[in-house]
Amino acid sequence: MYFYDMRFSSLSPPVRALWAKSSEEGGHGLLAHMLDVAAVAEEILNREPASTRNWAIQAFGLKQDEVVRWLVALVGLHDFGKAIPGFQSKWEAGRQRCIQAGLSFPSVIDGRPHFAKPSIGDSW
Repeated sequence: MYFYDMRFSSLSPPVRALWAKSSEEGGHGLLAHMLDVAAVAEEILNREPASTRNWAIQAFGLKQDEVVRWLVALVGLHDFGKAIPGFQSKWEAGRQRCIQAGLSFPSVIDGRPHFAKPSIGDSW
Protein backbone atom coordinates (compact mmCIF):
# COMPACT_ATOMS: atom_id res chain seq x y z
CA MET A 1 0.00 0.00 0.00
CA TYR A 2 1.27 3.43 -0.92
CA PHE A 3 0.77 6.49 1.30
CA TYR A 4 -1.58 8.06 -1.25
CA ASP A 5 -3.78 4.95 -1.12
CA MET A 6 -4.42 5.33 2.61
CA ARG A 7 -7.81 6.28 3.99
CA PHE A 8 -8.12 8.56 7.02
CA SER A 9 -10.25 5.91 8.70
CA SER A 10 -7.38 3.40 8.42
CA LEU A 11 -5.06 5.58 10.50
CA SER A 12 -4.68 4.85 14.20
CA PRO A 13 -7.03 6.69 16.60
CA PRO A 14 -4.15 8.72 18.13
CA VAL A 15 -3.16 10.06 14.70
CA ARG A 16 -6.77 10.95 13.92
CA ALA A 17 -7.22 12.66 17.31
CA LEU A 18 -4.45 15.25 16.88
CA TRP A 19 -5.85 18.71 16.18
CA ALA A 20 -4.51 21.87 14.55
CA LYS A 21 -7.35 24.39 14.82
CA SER A 22 -9.72 24.62 17.79
CA SER A 23 -13.36 25.60 17.55
CA GLU A 24 -16.71 25.04 19.21
CA GLU A 25 -17.63 22.73 16.30
CA GLY A 26 -14.91 20.21 17.20
CA GLY A 27 -11.84 21.75 15.68
CA HIS A 28 -9.87 20.77 12.61
CA GLY A 29 -7.57 17.74 12.66
CA LEU A 30 -3.84 18.21 12.25
CA LEU A 31 -3.46 15.87 9.28
CA ALA A 32 -6.47 17.39 7.51
CA HIS A 33 -5.11 20.90 8.10
CA MET A 34 -1.67 20.02 6.74
CA LEU A 35 -3.20 18.37 3.65
CA ASP A 36 -5.52 21.36 3.09
CA VAL A 37 -2.60 23.77 3.23
CA ALA A 38 -0.52 21.59 0.91
CA ALA A 39 -3.37 21.43 -1.63
CA VAL A 40 -3.76 25.21 -1.60
CA ALA A 41 0.00 25.67 -1.99
CA GLU A 42 -0.02 23.33 -4.99
CA GLU A 43 -2.81 25.31 -6.66
CA ILE A 44 -1.00 28.58 -6.05
CA LEU A 45 2.32 27.22 -7.36
CA ASN A 46 0.63 25.86 -10.48
CA ARG A 47 -0.86 29.30 -11.19
CA GLU A 48 2.38 31.18 -10.57
CA PRO A 49 4.45 32.23 -13.56
CA ALA A 50 7.29 29.91 -14.55
CA SER A 51 9.75 32.44 -13.15
CA THR A 52 8.56 31.62 -9.62
CA ARG A 53 9.24 27.91 -10.06
CA ASN A 54 12.55 28.71 -11.78
CA TRP A 55 13.58 30.82 -8.78
CA ALA A 56 12.79 27.93 -6.43
CA ILE A 57 14.70 25.49 -8.68
CA GLN A 58 17.78 27.70 -8.39
CA ALA A 59 17.34 28.58 -4.71
CA PHE A 60 16.83 25.00 -3.53
CA GLY A 61 18.84 23.10 -6.15
CA LEU A 62 15.84 21.11 -7.31
CA LYS A 63 14.97 19.62 -10.68
CA GLN A 64 12.11 21.13 -12.66
CA ASP A 65 9.90 18.05 -12.25
CA GLU A 66 10.50 18.01 -8.46
CA VAL A 67 10.13 21.63 -7.41
CA VAL A 68 6.35 21.78 -6.94
CA ARG A 69 6.23 18.46 -5.04
CA TRP A 70 9.05 19.51 -2.69
CA LEU A 71 7.59 22.94 -1.98
CA VAL A 72 4.11 21.50 -1.42
CA ALA A 73 5.55 18.93 1.01
CA LEU A 74 7.43 21.61 2.96
CA VAL A 75 4.40 23.88 3.12
CA GLY A 76 2.20 20.98 4.18
CA LEU A 77 4.54 20.14 7.04
CA HIS A 78 4.51 23.70 8.39
CA ASP A 79 2.44 22.72 11.48
CA PHE A 80 4.00 19.33 12.16
CA GLY A 81 5.17 20.60 15.56
CA LYS A 82 1.57 20.94 16.71
CA ALA A 83 1.62 17.20 17.40
CA ILE A 84 3.60 17.77 20.62
CA PRO A 85 1.87 17.51 24.01
CA GLY A 86 2.51 21.18 24.77
CA PHE A 87 0.37 22.28 21.85
CA GLN A 88 -2.22 19.51 22.12
CA SER A 89 -2.81 20.61 25.75
CA LYS A 90 -3.79 24.16 24.75
CA TRP A 91 -7.40 23.25 23.90
CA GLU A 92 -9.09 21.14 26.55
CA ALA A 93 -11.63 19.49 24.22
CA GLY A 94 -8.83 18.48 21.86
CA ARG A 95 -6.68 17.27 24.75
CA GLN A 96 -9.54 15.11 26.01
CA ARG A 97 -10.03 13.66 22.53
CA CYS A 98 -6.32 12.78 22.44
CA ILE A 99 -6.53 11.10 25.85
CA GLN A 100 -9.59 9.09 24.76
CA ALA A 101 -7.60 7.98 21.70
CA GLY A 102 -4.85 6.64 23.95
CA LEU A 103 -2.32 9.47 24.05
CA SER A 104 -0.84 10.43 27.40
CA PHE A 105 0.17 13.82 28.71
CA PRO A 106 2.84 14.78 31.23
CA SER A 107 1.86 15.39 34.83
CA VAL A 108 0.82 18.75 36.26
CA ILE A 109 3.19 20.52 38.66
CA ASP A 110 2.03 23.57 40.61
CA GLY A 111 -1.14 23.72 38.53
CA ARG A 112 0.76 23.95 35.24
CA PRO A 113 1.50 21.19 32.74
CA HIS A 114 5.02 19.87 33.02
CA PHE A 115 6.41 18.76 29.67
CA ALA A 116 9.45 16.58 30.11
CA LYS A 117 11.63 15.93 27.09
CA PRO A 118 10.64 12.54 25.68
CA SER A 119 13.26 9.89 25.10
CA ILE A 120 13.72 8.31 21.72
CA GLY A 121 11.13 5.56 21.43
CA ASP A 122 8.62 7.17 23.80
CA SER A 123 5.07 7.48 22.48
CA TRP A 124 5.48 11.27 22.38
